[in-house]
Amino acid sequence: MTQPGPLPPDPVPLREALRGLRHALRRGGRTVADTVPLSAMPAPAAKLAQALMRRGEEIASGIDTTTSMIARTLLPADRMDAPTLALFIQGGRDADGSFAAVSYDALSDVLTQIGAGESFVSEAAAQQVWTAFSADAPLAATGAKSALAKEAARLSVMLLNARVIRDVKLAPATDRQDLTAEAVAPLAIFALMLWLLADHDGRDDAAALKSAVEVSARISADISRAASVGNTARLAQLLGEFAACV
Repeated sequence: MTQPGPLPPDPVPLREALRGLRHALRRGGRTVADTVPLSAMPAPAAKLAQALMRRGEEIASGIDTTTSMIARTLLPADRMDAPTLALFIQGGRDADGSFAAVSYDALSDVLTQIGAGESFVSEAAAQQVWTAFSADAPLAATGAKSALAKEAARLSVMLLNARVIRDVKLAPATDRQDLTAEAVAPLAIFALMLWLLADHDGRDDAAALKSAVEVSARISADISRAASVGNTARLAQLLGEFAACV
């Protein structure tokens, strides 16, 4: 009788650690530059600061390469095209890794679109949230849109409470001047849920996500008000109303 081989290691914690280090290195250099402009430093200090920031960027770039290598080696080659919340729910707890990977990629894209690309997205937190969420997600939610919207609202609040988006940093020259740091996570997660509720095929993933961001930005104030008090009923109403616009 053939003995089963050892289970492959979970790549998420390692990727999370590498991303966290990369984030800290990049943020550290930029924090120095934002706090004490190099032009205001004496020449020797400015030269040293420049060298340190340059070295930090080099290390961060190396971590980028390492993270990509790990992802290519340990992640399944067949990444999901046209992911939807219904498909993830059908996968149950076994969908935790796929949901986390898709959420990380999509949220990173959303944050870049809204001028908050330097914020940190926790794939590990998204994976843990899905495990807890799927433990009691009703299979009936794969049917009616209204049921799916309710599940998306519940999942949104869980992702917010788990701080899947952390250390929010808005770019100084963002096009959305009315967007505050506090509104970034609710807007981004709502856009993710809109995207997962929308009907689209794999060829339209990027366009659908961009549309979800634009729709979410228009109702950002409503999203923030509902999210701030965990009002899942209002979030479900908004998701159900605007999913068809994506």
